[in-house]
Amino acid sequence: MKKPTIIFTFLVFAALLPQLAAAGDDFVWEKIADKDWQVAPDSARGIRSAVMLFEKITADDHDLLNEKCYLTIYRRIKIFNAEGRKWGDFSVPYLKKKQKIEMIRGRTVLPDGREFPLLETQIFEKEILKAEGVKIKQKSFSLPGIADGCIVEYAVKYRMPSPYSVWIIQKEIPLLDGEYRWLFYNGKGWPSGFYQLLGNMLTPNYLWLNTTQKYIAEQRPSIKEPTEVFFAVNNVPAFDAEPHTLPDVALQAQLRCYYGSPTTAAAFWGQMSQTLASSLEKYTRNNKRGREVAASFTENKTKDGKIAAAYNWLQSNVRNVNYLAEDNNEEFKDNKSVDETLKRGYGTREDINFVFYDMLREMNIDAKIAYVVDRDENLFAPDAKYWQFDRSLVAVPNSNGQYNFYSPGTLHLPLTQVPWFNEGIRAFVVGSMTEQFFPVPFSSADLNRTRRMLTLQLQDESKVHGKLTEQRFGHGSRSLRVVLAQTPASSQCDKLQEELENVLSKAQLDSISATGTDGTDRPLILNCNLKMDMNAQPLGTTRLLVRPFSLFKPDSNAFQANTRRYAIMFDYAHELVETMQIDLPENWKIDALPADSSFSNKAGECQLSFQNFGKTLSAQRMFRLNRPFWQASDYADVKTLFQARLTMGALAVVLRKPE
Repeated sequence: MKKPTIIFTFLVFAALLPQLAAAGDDFVWEKIADKDWQVAPDSARGIRSAVMLFEKITADDHDLLNEKCYLTIYRRIKIFNAEGRKWGDFSVPYLKKKQKIEMIRGRTVLPDGREFPLLETQIFEKEILKAEGVKIKQKSFSLPGIADGCIVEYAVKYRMPSPYSVWIIQKEIPLLDGEYRWLFYNGKGWPSGFYQLLGNMLTPNYLWLNTTQKYIAEQRPSIKEPTEVFFAVNNVPAFDAEPHTLPDVALQAQLRCYYGSPTTAAAFWGQMSQTLASSLEKYTRNNKRGREVAASFTENKTKDGKIAAAYNWLQSNVRNVNYLAEDNNEEFKDNKSVDETLKRGYGTREDINFVFYDMLREMNIDAKIAYVVDRDENLFAPDAKYWQFDRSLVAVPNSNGQYNFYSPGTLHLPLTQVPWFNEGIRAFVVGSMTEQFFPVPFSSADLNRTRRMLTLQLQDESKVHGKLTEQRFGHGSRSLRVVLAQTPASSQCDKLQEELENVLSKAQLDSISATGTDGTDRPLILNCNLKMDMNAQPLGTTRLLVRPFSLFKPDSNAFQANTRRYAIMFDYAHELVETMQIDLPENWKIDALPADSSFSNKAGECQLSFQNFGKTLSAQRMFRLNRPFWQASDYADVKTLFQARLTMGALAVVLRKPE
């Protein structure tokens, strides 16, 4: 079983962080009370393998003006058995250039009083992510002396240039007592007139999400002249994750502290729209080159034709600096206008989308910029009045009173799609006169089709060899194209090998190739030769039971529970068609074929058919997921669909070989 590691959840957001008051060399462990030792497993309270006795967090923004904000996290956990010992392993990620870990302390205390402190030599560091200009490093440690019945505790202090106050109060194990102190910035250091101008945007705010938990919120030292807000909760139940759902951080009970406007949410987002529109006007003011390029598209008579021409031109002619190979060390300047982006021939994802927006407007198309949250990381909270968005899209009104969305700044993205993690959410459309938020539609399963063709020869009763050809469309093709674009040329073959091993996990592969790795107007095609075991089951001396689709990576059904609490979320709607032709050896025959099978409900469809063409066994199966999002009330349909796929994949053919 894989040993889980705790990851501090605040890195999921990466923008606006909680800080804790200074706790450095003078840090002192709190005394372990008798009541801590007396806590025992209690199934009624969900206390089984371990329990978090307390979590105490302080976020100190007092030195915000000098870009010094502090966050200290202090946790105490009691471990009851072998399963709970994983809570002695911790990982502490941080953004390399923007954050600094100023302190890590840890210790294990046994019931007899023996103490095992964490030593400096027991803390290890490594890089865990480097992408799009972001480098995340991680310090990891395992507390020594872990035993059943022990108490472990650790404290970590961060320093960051900006505040990010999100407190996830719901953990994998119950939390008995939680405290959060927010020492908010009070405006000291700003010129008085300038602070008055910003005062409405520096008002301390907080918002509880996903919880009916009773809590304490006190302004200290007094309501009239507070310098901090103190929050407390107790007896928070454990968070039980479910497969294929929204990210945990979007579902867990949490507190968000932030600086924002004292106005209503509607007024805040209206003002935000005006501010962004003004910023866009400055970016598009110098656009002589953009007008010249847009003028070349006027030969397209229709609006859709002009949109496609501008979209494809930008993807082909402006280098996207957000998607560079790992070995690329070039330096790029920030673009401040449309003309700078086109003159330099490179830009960020936002640069390219802004240029696209400007070109469409030059062609009298009523384009707007929209901002969205990536739903694979978090969800948008409209009542939280601060910047929450991850990326931009370009919105064009359609005949249904809604918008079509585009993103040429997303590398290798087909014209008719947006990134899958932006589908199905609401976009903040800048400059809309009636309302600010509009739905981003899901792409259809037809657009995200994958076709696999296996052409095989059965050598004997245990071996096959042949060829795989796979065509990918839509999101499936884009994801691999981006991986290859960010992989050094010398390592791309290894990436393709890894990709195909996910399809044929037990095969020996060679002669791997790919075509259509750039562009979006054609499928990505993978080819390879293969050898693998047939895994046939003898039936007597002359017959074999063969499950042809067992050659592919085995299917699974993650939906085993009888009930469901949360909505069901997949990456995107998709269709997979797999065809197999197996040529039999001389004098071999097909003795029995299963009947054709099909199943469909509102969640999707699956089909399976077998045919006999002389010495060739032909088999085909299809699976379609109609859309990626389903309410918990639709759980039975989703569960049944995936069970039907699993059942069909196990159907077998009987072959007869010569005596």
